[in-house]
Amino acid sequence: MTSGWYVAAAIATASGVTFALRAASFLARALWRDSGLVARVARALPLGVLTVLALWVITRLRSGSVTGGVAESVALAVTVLVHRWRHHLGLSLVAGTGVCVALSSAPALFH
Repeated sequence: MTSGWYVAAAIATASGVTFALRAASFLARALWRDSGLVARVARALPLGVLTVLALWVITRLRSGSVTGGVAESVALAVTVLVHRWRHHLGLSLVAGTGVCVALSSAPALFH
């Protein structure tokens, strides 16, 4: 059986690392606020993420996924449309992922 001190030390270590990583992100933000590189990456990141997503859909179409790539293709379209509508990468990825999961799970609901 695991001792209480071992569990407490593990929780304290995990908490310390989590706090340090979150604090580091705020420090990095303050240091790189006026960086041209960060501004260029912020502009290019949504396109890069959507490109990787499109390539993933293409590989799923070739690999013969359960839904025949329909769920992935619809999810990609939803992701692109939401991103064009709101220009918010997080929202578009969550919407696309939700559609993909819902459509991929739909065949299992009817068996």
